[in-house]
Amino acid sequence: MAQLIPGEEIDQNVQTHDDWTQQMLTKVFDVYAAGDPALAEANLGELAPTTTALLNELSDRAVAREQQINQMRSDMIASGQQSMIFDLIISVIVIVISIVIALVTARSIAKPINKVVDKVALITNGELHTAPLNIQAADETGKLASSINEMETSLRQIITNISDASYQLTLKQQGIV
Repeated sequence: MAQLIPGEEIDQNVQTHDDWTQQMLTKVFDVYAAGDPALAEANLGELAPTTTALLNELSDRAVAREQQINQMRSDMIASGQQSMIFDLIISVIVIVISIVIALVTARSIAKPINKVVDKVALITNGELHTAPLNIQAADETGKLASSINEMETSLRQIITNISDASYQLTLKQQGIV
């Protein structure tokens, strides 16, 4: 943070104020207390330019300091706004990345399940000669796909066995066997 008033100027103002205070005490108050109000008033008149200069200097410093404080306030507000914009951008980026990750994860879960659902629909319609599901997951979806493949093979075998038994029965009825 910038120094508001240089040290040398402060030292000079303090010294001027101390000199003025000493002169006020000795040339005005002490003279007045000694019973010479006219001389005290004359001495006060001599100190008036110094008094005015001190007041003007203090007033100028107060205005300068107020301007510096206002500038610092503006800088801090601008910095805060930049920080807020940066935080907002980071938040939006994090939200977008989170949404993308969620969509990719949902798709990676839904895609194998949809394959299993499609396969079950084919089996339900009696199509038992389809390509086996090729899901290489070690989770529940992979186990489900493997079980569906085994079920299709078992159903195909059962239907083949029933067909063979029916054929054999037909042949027996006809006396061919």
